[in-house]
This record gives sequence, C-alpha cells and structure tokens, in this order.
Amino acid sequence: MTASPVRLDIQDEELGELIRFARGRRLLVDHWEGNFGCGGIASGDVFLRWEAVDAPRDGRLIPATGLEPVNAWVRPEIAELMGQGVFMVAIRGRGPFRKPILLLVKPRAWLEYLGNVPLGA
Repeated sequence: MTASPVRLDIQDEELGELIRFARGRRLLVDHWEGNFGCGGIASGDVFLRWEAVDAPRDGRLIPATGLEPVNAWVRPEIAELMGQGVFMVAIRGRGPFRKPILLLVKPRAWLEYLGNVPLGA
C-alpha cells in the first residue's frame, strides 16, 4: 500500500531552476537524527538530496506533488509535516553556491515535532 502523496511548495519562478538542478535525478526530502550522550536526540535536520532515477528507491518513501516534472519523494517520518507546509523548497545562494534548500516556514510546528520525538528513537 502506498501512502497518499504529499504536496511540496516552491515559488513558481524557481521551479524552472529546480528542474535544471534535477538533471533527471530523483529529489528526496530526508531527515537526519543524531543520538548523543544519554540517548537524547541532539539534532533533527531536514534536507534535500538527489538520487539517480535508476537507483533502487526505498519502498517506504511517499511521493510528493507540486514540483512536477521533478520526481520527488519524502521520508515517511516527516511526511505529515511536509503536507502541513512546514517547509518550502527554495533556491538560494550565489553563483556556484546556488542550490535547492528547504526553508522552514512554520518553525513552531517543527519545534513541536522535535519535542514529541521519543528519546533514543
């Protein structure tokens, strides 16, 4: 069973640039958790990464809409947040440092999410 798609937002004027960055690759919205010290979560970074379209795809990933024709997927642990519009895809930086990133649009929802993650998860 595949979960319902999650909508990701991007400014219309930046979608063309995102398509150029994709170069046929799959975009993944991923989440990193670091356990340090007594098992508490020290960080919960959400980030974008690219993957070759022909690479095996994790079957748990949830499809994302809103970035078409870019093929985008979201890690299930953060899919609900993405669907609530907590993050937005944006293109930032200058020159060779320009790249797609996730902007935190609703910081309170993100902090609440991090506060509810069980310690040692």
